[in-house]
Amino acid sequence: MCRWFAYISPTEPCLLHDVLIAPTHSLTNQIHDHYLPGLIHSNPTLPSSDHLITARNVLYNLDGLGIAWYTSPNSDFELGSTGKSSDGSLKEGLRPASYKTIQPPGKDANFRSICANTETRVLMAHIRAASGTAITPVNNHPFLFGRHSFMHNGVASDFSVIKIDLCQKLSRVAYAAVQGGTDSEHMAALYISFLTNFSEDESAFEREFSVEEMMGAMHAMVAAVVELQIALLGPRAKPNSLNLCTTDGVKMLAYRFRNHAT
Repeated sequence: MCRWFAYISPTEPCLLHDVLIAPTHSLTNQIHDHYLPGLIHSNPTLPSSDHLITARNVLYNLDGLGIAWYTSPNSDFELGSTGKSSDGSLKEGLRPASYKTIQPPGKDANFRSICANTETRVLMAHIRAASGTAITPVNNHPFLFGRHSFMHNGVASDFSVIKIDLCQKLSRVAYAAVQGGTDSEHMAALYISFLTNFSEDESAFEREFSVEEMMGAMHAMVAAVVELQIALLGPRAKPNSLNLCTTDGVKMLAYRFRNHAT
């Protein structure tokens, strides 16, 4: 299972190196070493036949790393006195920059340089354990839609079965923004579709929404996924394990959904 880290503060920035690399239990160290109690690999005398537990406790997260940090230059550098950025749109506040790699981050000089020289008040970071889709940077989290970032660990079960029907639920601009093939990115696109009320204008991705609206969109997205699984598979539908996080650079929402016993 993937692992992620999130940080937000209204006033206090963090240095990326201090939170992603320096700590003993940092996310980059957890690529090889996990630190939660009761994992299968840490107690070989307690084997389990539950393949979901086994999948969640996979030893290595070697399939990619991604970070999104929020910064102000996109809104700071405007065209004269027009208040507009170089693409012609008005942008205020923090916007996400991202770096994604399939190199081991401990050996990635670009990642380490970014971390040593970048501070931010809003950060999302993710290490990936692939669950069937290609190991390529576009499949790395976080996924960006304008000012909104989204990441996930876990699995939307039977995704290959529901994928076509799920895509038909996306707004056209959200569907066009999908670059990879993961269940996570498609759930992010469905979330942003609900959040923007299925707007056909890409500028809706730049809007700030209330935390209640963000929560409502997350509820609606998860419900839509489960409804598709039930409609297409009935009693054969498998349970889900969804640990979701999203931010617009001002607010951050963490959301957990599980519908099985383990």
